[in-house]
Amino acid sequence: IMIFVKDWEGHFLLVNQAFAQFNGVTVEQALGKTDLALGIDEKQVEGFLHDDREVMTSRKNKLIAQEAVNNARGETHWFHTMKVPLTAADGKSTRVLGVATDITERIETETALEAQHNLLRTLLDNIPDLIDVKDAESRFVIANPPVLQLLGVSELDDLIGKSDFDFLPAEQARRWYEIEQSIIQSGQSIMNVEEQVVSQLTGQTRWLLVTKVPLRDGDGTVTGIVTMNRDITDRKRAEAAFDAEITRLVN
Repeated sequence: IMIFVKDWEGHFLLVNQAFAQFNGVTVEQALGKTDLALGIDEKQVEGFLHDDREVMTSRKNKLIAQEAVNNARGETHWFHTMKVPLTAADGKSTRVLGVATDITERIETETALEAQHNLLRTLLDNIPDLIDVKDAESRFVIANPPVLQLLGVSELDDLIGKSDFDFLPAEQARRWYEIEQSIIQSGQSIMNVEEQVVSQLTGQTRWLLVTKVPLRDGDGTVTGIVTMNRDITDRKRAEAAFDAEITRLVN
C-alpha cells in the first residue's frame, strides 16, 4: 500500500517504501519532488493535482475506486485510492494524505474473466445447436438463442431460474428432470438420445439429438448439467417421408 503526503503545489512531503519502489526511487529522492518530476505522465499529473486540491479545498475525503497510473518505467498499475485532507490548527487544509492500494492483479483477473465470458457468449450466440446450462436443481442458468426460440421466450432473463416444467409438457419435463438428477448423482453422461420436444408457449414440435453431461466445479463436484441439442427435425421428416413412400410402394 502506497502512503504519501503532498502540499498544495503537489510536492511530496512524506512517502513510504512502497511508493518509492513503484516510482523507482528511494524515499529520500522522492521527498520534495512532484509527480511530474518522478516521470508520471503530464495528463495524469493534472488529474492528481485536481483531486488533491479538491480534497484540500472541500476538506472532505475523496475515494477513487480505481485508476490506472503509469510510472517512469512504463509500467501500468491500477490503484484504489483514498485522499484525506490534513487540517491545521487554524482550520485550513493545505496538505493531503493519500493511501493507494495496488489492485492491478484483481483488475487483470477481472479483465481476463470478462474476455473469457465474451468469448463464451460469442460462441454460444453463433452455434446453431441448442445449448443450455442448468444448476443442481435443473433450473436454467445459461442458454443460447436457439434454446430461447424453441421454448418461446425472447430474453434470457425470461428463462434464468426457471425449469423445463415452465415450458414443456409435464411428462416431458418430468422425464428430463429425472434424467438430469440421475446424471448429477452418478456423474454419468447421456449421449445422442433422440427426443421429440413440444413447446407449450409456441406449440412448436422439434426432434432433438440430446447430449447431457455433468458440470463440475474445480474440486470435481457435479454442480449442474450442460445440455447440447442438435435439431434433427428435417432428418426425421425426411426419414418419415421415405418410410411412407416405401410403405406405399410395397402396398
